[in-house]
Amino acid sequence: MVKAEVHYLSPALAPRPAEPLVYSKETRGAITAPVNISLADARIDPASQLPPREQLQLRGFAMVPDFLPACHAELHAVEGPAAYRQDGRAESRESAEIRQAYFRDIEDLVRKVTGAEVAFAVTHNVRTPQSHHLAKGAKRRDGDVNPGVDYIQSYAQFVHCDYSPGVLAKARRMLSTRGVEAVDELAFVNVWQPILHEVEMAPLALLDSRSVAHAEMETTILGYAITPSSSGKVRPSILQLRPSAAHKWFYYPRMQPSEALVFVQADSRPGHARHCFHTSVKHAVSDQPIPRHSIEVRVLCGFRRTETARL
Repeated sequence: MVKAEVHYLSPALAPRPAEPLVYSKETRGAITAPVNISLADARIDPASQLPPREQLQLRGFAMVPDFLPACHAELHAVEGPAAYRQDGRAESRESAEIRQAYFRDIEDLVRKVTGAEVAFAVTHNVRTPQSHHLAKGAKRRDGDVNPGVDYIQSYAQFVHCDYSPGVLAKARRMLSTRGVEAVDELAFVNVWQPILHEVEMAPLALLDSRSVAHAEMETTILGYAITPSSSGKVRPSILQLRPSAAHKWFYYPRMQPSEALVFVQADSRPGHARHCFHTSVKHAVSDQPIPRHSIEVRVLCGFRRTETARL
């Protein structure tokens, strides 16, 4: 077991507040509180011996070894999305070409791992040492604060799910715009992968969904307008969590660039993990670890009930 600190919603907050909570760099101190937890090694957890699809169903996450997409050696060139920056700079052609190729391989992986009839990569994020430090207010060598990297590109250090359950109502419309109508159930999953080197610091911690009670979940608003809508960009709803001694936390020590984590953000299927809460943690394997560089892709899935029955 590894000891770590994570930020839950503050126990001082009233349950189901009248006004929606907003999480941002400015409000995090008021609505979250640090809690010490124990992180178990997911590699030796008995559930990790199950096929990845069964792991996802039971606990909400699975690690896929030997995932080497065709563009693997070029992933370091993929940029964070323009929607997460303030400078309005468009994505470079090189980044777009590599990202689109990566998305195709991610969609294939997700269909295989989840049994989805269809899978569409919808958004991504890239977290680098530079974006993490600049988002915290660090300065360039020329002394100017970088306005182009928002707080959202730093290592996420609070317990959350990227989507609230309400996203599933929008998911069917999103599939319809992609020409897909004949699906019965819906889900969003994330694929998370290190780039260039193993994870030596700020690993991703994942919460076994079986240890979470529905009453502990709280829908909040992310304080950044990053989600496209018909009226422009809006602040999305996310899920945050209240602490519980029953929570069972896991991580994968020294994750390799050839490994990928698949975990659930929201899933409509009965008998499946609905959410997988997660956060990065301040843990390092040495006194001078290599800062983490990672990419994550959010994938919209559609299922037919005949598919889910195969488990």
